[in-house]
Amino acid sequence: KSFTMQTFKKGEKIGKYVINSFIKKGAVAESYTALGPDDMMYLIKVFDLGSIPKEQLFEGKEVYEIQLCRELHSEDNENVIRFVDKGEVRKGENRYHYLVTEFYRGELLSDSVAQEGSFDLEDAVQITLCVLNGLTYIHSRALIHNDIRPSNIMLQEMEDGMLLPTIIDLGHISYMVKGRPTFYVDDLMPFYRAPETFRGIYTVKSDIFSTGALLYYLIFGKAPWETDLAACRGDKNKIKDLVKTARRSELVLETEKIKLPDYMKAILTKALDKKPDKRFGTAEEFSQALI
Repeated sequence: KSFTMQTFKKGEKIGKYVINSFIKKGAVAESYTALGPDDMMYLIKVFDLGSIPKEQLFEGKEVYEIQLCRELHSEDNENVIRFVDKGEVRKGENRYHYLVTEFYRGELLSDSVAQEGSFDLEDAVQITLCVLNGLTYIHSRALIHNDIRPSNIMLQEMEDGMLLPTIIDLGHISYMVKGRPTFYVDDLMPFYRAPETFRGIYTVKSDIFSTGALLYYLIFGKAPWETDLAACRGDKNKIKDLVKTARRSELVLETEKIKLPDYMKAILTKALDKKPDKRFGTAEEFSQALI
């Protein structure tokens, strides 16, 4: 069932948190900012249990994202969203689970590029290194992120003018998948997906591809092999075919405006290889190449 409107209004309480503003609505969850009992601002993601299939719940009971966000919580890694609290709330007939995480003041990478255009090479590399640092940590816990894309990275400008990117959305995080994903796939962004994910294979290498696509986007202002999907009208098979066809052509690594050094072209080509075994083996290896 779908509800277009937000479920909770400003001032309503969820546990000990008071809803401040509505951020966005996903397939099974809504995100809000909320004020905690300490008068600090937090992010709160509310999951409608009624719209999540049993097999997409951890041990049939808990939302994967909540479970794994808690497992991933680390004071040491500032490039991955931090867990604060979790709980359950009822409203009318419905049961909701909620996840509370740190609040980040900044803007999404996608908004930044939409408003100010692409980044220069140095900043693009710096941002990508931080994302890879977050991924190295996620992978070290035997988990795969599965949805690295510009709208899942929050960029904060620090007091010293440095940019601090954080992976803020763990909505598709999972253990390694070969066959049937444990998460909803229809909302993944086609141009950031590795070719093998269209066959249900999600590994460290598919995260590498997505991060390569992110780096490409930061430099060129669009995803690699990006083409117009409007004619597909959301038809999954048509989208898949169109993406596949687009990827048969040569990857554009130079435009009139953008001239990349050869080493950077080589890095992008390797990260975005259609064959997983030709990509970087790990996020760390990808980082080393960029450094």
